[in-house]
Amino acid sequence: MRKGKWVVSNNEELFADIYEFDTKDEAVASWRLECEDEDCAGFYVGQIGEHIPKIDKFDVNRIIEQLQQNASDEVWELADEFLEDVTYKEMELIAYEMNVIFRNILGDKIKPNFYPITNVEFVQLGEECNDEG
Repeated sequence: MRKGKWVVSNNEELFADIYEFDTKDEAVASWRLECEDEDCAGFYVGQIGEHIPKIDKFDVNRIIEQLQQNASDEVWELADEFLEDVTYKEMELIAYEMNVIFRNILGDKIKPNFYPITNVEFVQLGEECNDEG
């Protein structure tokens, strides 16, 4: 797993994941050498995070609203109070169970092929920096 590795970028948007480092110091030292031959004012260093897809109570609330709308479309005002008494605790339980179901059914399909970059810092160097990632 790549979580926790360090990556670099010249523009804070595209991080070059072909260059992954175990520590921030390794990333900075290596990229300083890389930037010496270029007129580069500095670069960004950041740590690979992890995106964990999950359903939360807000998603459950939208599902309940859709169920209410579907019932209302079918029987109009007879469904006015349908699912109105679902508690916060019940929504949390539904969200938990739905996450379990998604993980069990989808397995590896639910693992994203992207990741957030956290702990981003700018490392100051020379005068000018190009825009390559």
